[in-house]
Amino acid sequence: MRFDVITLFPQAFPGPLAVGVVGRALEAGLIQIEPCDLRGFGLGVHRQVDDIPFGGGPGMVLRPEPLFASVRSVSALPGLDPPHSILLSAHGRRLDAALVEELATSSTPGRCLLNHARHCPVAWGKDVDRVDGAG
Repeated sequence: MRFDVITLFPQAFPGPLAVGVVGRALEAGLIQIEPCDLRGFGLGVHRQVDDIPFGGGPGMVLRPEPLFASVRSVSALPGLDPPHSILLSAHGRRLDAALVEELATSSTPGRCLLNHARHCPVAWGKDVDRVDGAG
C-alpha cells in the first residue's frame, strides 16, 4: 500500500515511522510512504501556502489553492490508481481501526493520500463543501 503525504515538512518522513511495526512494514516493502512538499504548490515568488484566518484573529491557516493543487497533482500521478483522499482535521471522522480496515478492504485499497495539514481555511458551514468536493 502506498501513502502519499502532503506536508510542509517532507524531510520529516519517514522519521519516527521508520521504527516499530510501520518501520518493519517499510523494510519489507509492504507499504510505501511518499511525502509531497506542499510548498512546491505555493503562490508567488516566496511559495506562500498560508494566509490570515477567515474573519481575522491570531495565527495563520493554509490557503486552499496550494492544498487543492497538491491533491490534484498527487491524485493524477501516472501509473497509479486514484487514491482515497484523507484530510486530517479535528472536524472530521476519527481515523480509527475500523476506518483503516474499511479503507484496506475497499475496491481500491492500494493507495491513500494523506494531508498532513493541521489547519485549513474553511469557514465551517460555508466552505465545507469546497473541501468535500476538492481533489
